[in-house]
Amino acid sequence: MKKIILLLNIVVFSLLVACNPNEYATFNDKDAFVAFDGNSYSISEQGGTLKIPVTLASVKGIQSTVTVKAVDGTAKAGVDFNVKKGSLDFNADTRTAYVEIEIVNRAGEYTGDTKFTVTFENLGGVNAGNRSSVSVTINDEDHPLSFILGDYTFTGTKYGAAAPSSYTCTILKDAADDSKVWFYDLMGNPSWAGMDIIYYGVVNPEKTTITIPMGQESEYKYGGSTPVKIHALDADFMVYDNISVVVNISDGGKTLTVDPKYGFYFLISGVGSIGTWLPGITAVKD
Repeated sequence: MKKIILLLNIVVFSLLVACNPNEYATFNDKDAFVAFDGNSYSISEQGGTLKIPVTLASVKGIQSTVTVKAVDGTAKAGVDFNVKKGSLDFNADTRTAYVEIEIVNRAGEYTGDTKFTVTFENLGGVNAGNRSSVSVTINDEDHPLSFILGDYTFTGTKYGAAAPSSYTCTILKDAADDSKVWFYDLMGNPSWAGMDIIYYGVVNPEKTTITIPMGQESEYKYGGSTPVKIHALDADFMVYDNISVVVNISDGGKTLTVDPKYGFYFLISGVGSIGTWLPGITAVKD
C-alpha cells in the first residue's frame, strides 16, 4: 500500500514540475487584430469632423496600414458626409489611430436623422476584432419641433406638499414620427428616472398644443411584469386613464402649461403611486 502511495506521489510531483506555474498562455503577433473602439457614434449635422478611434492589439506594436470604407445607408457619401481620413498607420508608438469623417452641414434642409456604416476594407496583414464595423448617426438639427425639444423646468405641487417644487423634464423627438415627442422624467422622481419610463405626446399641426394620452404604460416593468402607468388626476382626486391631457405651447416654445383641470398620477398596479402632481403644472424651457 505504501508503495502505491509513493508511486502516486512521484507521478503528481512530476506533473507539477512539468506544469511551470510561471508559464502563461502568450499572445503572438500572428494573432494581432484591429477593432473599432465603439459600436456606434452620433454627431450633429453641425458637428464638423467625427473622429472614430481604431486600436491595434499587438505585443510588439507591429507595423500595419489598415484602410476603412464607408457604406451608405440613409446617409450618402458626398451628400451627407465625406471620408476625410480612411488610411490608418500603426506601429510600436501608434497603437490607436483615428478615422476622420467630415459631416456635411445641410442647414435649413430637414432630412431627419440619417445613418451610415464604417467598416474595414483592407486589414494590412492583421486580423479583424469583434468590432469590425460601427454605425454612425447624423442628427438633423432642422427638426420641425426643435423649438420644443430639450430641457424644461417643470413646476407643480406634489400630493401632501405644502409648497410647489420643480424638476427637470426633457422633451425628445421621436425617431419615426415628426409629430410625436417623448417626455423623459415627466413624473419628476429621480429614483425612478430612466429612458424606459417615458411617455409620448402628439403635437397638433399648428404646433400650439401637445396631447398626452393617459393610460400609457412604461417600457420598464416592475418585478419584470408590471409597468408604470400614467393617469390624469383632477382637483377632487379622481383618477382617469381613458382621457388625454392637453399641454399648451406658448412664447415660441419657451412656456408649457398643462390643462389646469388635471395633474398627473403615476401608478404601479398592486404596488402604489410613485408620483402624484396636483393640477396647476407649468414648465419653462431651460
